[in-house]
Amino acid sequence: MRGLRTVIVVVDDNSGDGTSEIVRRLMGEYGNIRLIEREGKLGLGSALTEGFEEALKMKPVPDFIVSMDGDLSHDPYEIPGLVRSCDNCAMSIGSRYVEGGEVQGWTMWRRAVSVGANLLARYLGGLPVRDCTSGFRCYSSDLVKDLIGSVTREGFDFQIDTLMNAVRKGYEVREYPISFRDREAGESKLGLGEYLNFLILVFSRLRF
Repeated sequence: MRGLRTVIVVVDDNSGDGTSEIVRRLMGEYGNIRLIEREGKLGLGSALTEGFEEALKMKPVPDFIVSMDGDLSHDPYEIPGLVRSCDNCAMSIGSRYVEGGEVQGWTMWRRAVSVGANLLARYLGGLPVRDCTSGFRCYSSDLVKDLIGSVTREGFDFQIDTLMNAVRKGYEVREYPISFRDREAGESKLGLGEYLNFLILVFSRLRF
């Protein structure tokens, strides 16, 4: 956004596609990029946690922290709108399932799995949003400070855990419509184990 200082933090889990080399080259051209290199695939949740911790070390601490995938499934040009929608609330979720949101390039099976997972999270977990699993989010730094010690999930279920914790602590959460494009190269990191962990988390948080 114009007039705001932006810092990009890239967390790379020893990927074999040259990500770290590209980022280091860009760091030489731009002064606002930071790289966190890890020895192996340690999980989405732990990657986000390290990125959040890096953001909170900055001086001054940023007002907003945006998380997104690095495969261009999330459009960087939608970041300003997502940040604006987070003004005066704690979290804004880039949503595929609100009016104006869409998904491009998914098979019917992939779409059905995503919709089913979100229905489970929404109704069984008591979450007031339609796209509970989206990783394209804007957080207020105050929310990140409050949650960073209480969320321990290291995989895909980290997204649900942060959302559940935020809602149950009384923070306001909004949704902002985005266009999600399926990756053009590579494979999804979500396997059967990730979905099982997601189900365990949702059922463990049922409201009785």
